[in-house]
Amino acid sequence: MSTTPVAEASDVEATVEASDVQAIVLRPRPKPYRGEYVVLRIGDAEQGREMLRRILPHVAPAEEWWVPSLPGWLGIAFTFEGLKALGVQQASLDSFPVEFRQGMAARAAILHDWGANAPENWEYPFGTPDVHVALAIYGRNEQDLQRVLELARRAHDELPQISVVYRMQFGELPEGRNPFGFKDGLHNPHVEGSGPAHPGSEAPIKAGEFILGYPDENGETALTPVPQELRV
Repeated sequence: MSTTPVAEASDVEATVEASDVQAIVLRPRPKPYRGEYVVLRIGDAEQGREMLRRILPHVAPAEEWWVPSLPGWLGIAFTFEGLKALGVQQASLDSFPVEFRQGMAARAAILHDWGANAPENWEYPFGTPDVHVALAIYGRNEQDLQRVLELARRAHDELPQISVVYRMQFGELPEGRNPFGFKDGLHNPHVEGSGPAHPGSEAPIKAGEFILGYPDENGETALTPVPQELRV
């Protein structure tokens, strides 16, 4: 996310600082690819922060997505419980939207996740407080994927309070279909100011709908969470 001030007027197109935004936020999955999701649990805040210091240099920015010289690509995401485990101050935690703070399991009825889809039937660790950090790791092939997985493993090597609680492999679907089984680009809309539109995208969407610190479709720029560093 960008630290560069942007205009707040809705009629001004904000140019997204792609070098400051994760590739997984702005770019479609590259082709071809092999991938794996890795979910981590943080048992100690200091070790969690050390893991982040090690792994953040390997997170792929949108500006350099799919650079031929790289062996693969890595994206990272945090849950509310993960931010708590990292030691984020309570005032900052309280400033996040209620939907993020509650989590999907607590909102299952609103999301119509009941019966066979109810949280008690979810695969562990989903729906529990043990999901803290999620890594999305990509490579052109299995060999490249394993190289990036090794980089991720080294980030928590000799940090016993960082544990892997879930892994799932994924890959490109037949006929170039997206993870939902469709061939259109609706699952990955083009963000205004982020560069050339990718094939299949429709009208661009304001950057603030996806990236904090930019105007959204209503011309408004988010002022939470606090401090500002959590919005960039």
